[in-house]
Amino acid sequence: MKNLKYIFFLVLALTFIAPVVSQSITEQAAKEELARRGLADQEDRIKAELSEYGIDINNVDVNNPIEVARVQAILEKIISKIEAEKKDELNAKTNKGEIVAPIEKSNSQESIKVDDTEVIKAEKDGATLDEATLDEAI
Repeated sequence: MKNLKYIFFLVLALTFIAPVVSQSITEQAAKEELARRGLADQEDRIKAELSEYGIDINNVDVNNPIEVARVQAILEKIISKIEAEKKDELNAKTNKGEIVAPIEKSNSQESIKVDDTEVIKAEKDGATLDEATLDEAI
């Protein structure tokens, strides 16, 4: 009977501790997300804009879902603003005729463009759609 109480307490404790541990986001994960979006150099600017909203990112109560949701919404707003500014800057440089390196996105696939008139002609000659597009892509 005594062991049953300990087992029950252990199961109960693990039930409440596991979700808290699994939801914690580390600083490293946040930096990786900024790097993935191409905003790793904007970390200080993001912190400054958060402080304009009265948020100290180091003192956010992660156990308060309302505060976390508020900070998340503000962060998304700031990041989308910075991404839009970068896009506008890139467009301005492109319009001036400057050569700009394209922004690479992770896990992107290149699209294959095929001239549809050649595909239609190949299909009329008896090729399947897959064969026609494959021949054109190569």
